Amino acid sequence: ITITYSPLSGSFFPVGNTTVTATAQDAAGNTATCTFIVTVIDNTAPVLTCPANLTITNDAGECGALVNFAATATDNCTASPVITYTDVTVLTACVSNYTINRTWKATDSYGNSSTCLQVITVQDITAPTASNPAAINVACYGSIPAANISVVTDEADNCDAAPVVTLLTDIPAAPTCNGGPITVSRVYKITDC
Repeated sequence: ITITYSPLSGSFFPVGNTTVTATAQDAAGNTATCTFIVTVIDNTAPVLTCPANLTITNDAGECGALVNFAATATDNCTASPVITYTDVTVLTACVSNYTINRTWKATDSYGNSSTCLQVITVQDITAPTASNPAAINVACYGSIPAANISVVTDEADNCDAAPVVTLLTDIPAAPTCNGGPITVSRVYKITDC
């Protein structure tokens, strides 16, 4: 008895079900056939390549930045695996500095998937601004008003709605009389979070 198969044993079988016909033939030429199914399952996940981790700074005058990047994936069965991502934002005490943990996922047409993590660090490097307060002229040293941060009236920042004004230097000790005018400079610092 001779048994033959179609397709032949050792053939390439694609993913899915393939019906194989087995035929038995005796010396007199009598034949009998039967069929069976060979099932090939794709359980190989796509190969996913994450973009590099990034540390980005804000665009000028903005509280954020436009950044372009993408993950890539290849697969043994699916020409273009579906690539998606989900973000988890990790906040800091300062709203303008934070981290995004971006999990990329590639899925092939058979439901196999792989993931990778990209960490994106966002930093605000734009300093807040303010104008110098108006000069104050007084006749006597004793008439110099106490320091008051409210003389800084136009503090602004690209990310922080309420930058903090602090006094860095104040009036020095009373000078000796030398008959000339005295100039006192106060330095205010504007800080975003």
